[in-house]
Amino acid sequence: SSGINAEWPLRPGVCLFALTLVSGARNSTDIDIPPHPPSAWDDDLAEMKQGLRTEMYSMLGGMTRDGGQDDLLDIIKELIGEVKYYQQLTLEQTVEITQLEALNRETTLEKLDEVNSNLNELRGDQEITMAKLRDDQEITMAKLSELQTNQESTIEQLSEFEGDQEISRAKFGELQTNQETNQEITMAKLGELQTNQESTLEQLSEFQGEQETSVAKLQRRMDLVRDEVRLISQHKLTWMNATETTSYQPDYAVDGVYTRVNDFNGHNPMAYSYMTTRNNVLIIDLGGLFKIHTIKVFGCIATVDQARLVGVLVYADDFLVGAISESKPLHNFKVSGNEYGRRVILKQTAAKYIYVLEVQVFGTGPYGEDETL
Repeated sequence: SSGINAEWPLRPGVCLFALTLVSGARNSTDIDIPPHPPSAWDDDLAEMKQGLRTEMYSMLGGMTRDGGQDDLLDIIKELIGEVKYYQQLTLEQTVEITQLEALNRETTLEKLDEVNSNLNELRGDQEITMAKLRDDQEITMAKLSELQTNQESTIEQLSEFEGDQEISRAKFGELQTNQETNQEITMAKLGELQTNQESTLEQLSEFQGEQETSVAKLQRRMDLVRDEVRLISQHKLTWMNATETTSYQPDYAVDGVYTRVNDFNGHNPMAYSYMTTRNNVLIIDLGGLFKIHTIKVFGCIATVDQARLVGVLVYADDFLVGAISESKPLHNFKVSGNEYGRRVILKQTAAKYIYVLEVQVFGTGPYGEDETL
């Protein structure tokens, strides 16, 4: 048999075919194979058996002609034993497959029950969802109806707005036409005004030239007038720290009366400080900034009164012009250089009276602050 197995390798299909040849039918076996539904494997096995049957018939014919019937029977017996072994193995596998199918069927049924339960829950949820959807649909339809009403109202308003817009366009076109007309008129007037402005500017330029010439002339005349040395103190505002009585006011020092008549209470009044303390003062406010040229101080007629002026200092603002150091009727102080002042001050440094018949200040001006630099 080993030689036969070496020549023809044993296959399940060959064994089944040999079993068929010996027993003549599948029902002759003692094995009970449970029924199972046909499958593609059974179809393939039937096709294989048909092919092998043809091949075995061919082989059997060749062996009969060669006189090997006994060997063939031995081979068939061995094949039948192996076929039974394979048939038992196939049966066991079929039983296992059937048990697995039953187990899978139970599992499948359990899963189907679970799926049905889930489906029932889903149907309940679906009914709830559908109810909510119906409610939402009713609300949505109401809102859509309201929106449709609002849309119709909006369309009416838009129609009215379009009508108003057309009116506005017409008015705007009219205004634009008027504006263009007014702009043309305005441009024409602007051109005329520009022409008049140019003419006016020319006239102003000519007038400015004439005015500058007139100002220059006037400035020269004023300079000539200011350059004249003249009396600048007469009838100016005066002040004194004390007077003898109301009859001897400081204004008499600038009244222009300085005769040689000894008539202090009549035609030749004087300014009299009355107090015998130190620092008696007489101040003359010139009323502006002047360039001081000369200051004249007239004493009284009496010699005793002239002596009372000794010790008086004469100032032009803060500038010391001179001092009276001797007794005489007239004291002249000529200012050298460019000294400017607004006030002339007579200050008695001794404990004496101030007896003044007249004070005359000569100078030029008035000047501005920037002209004295």
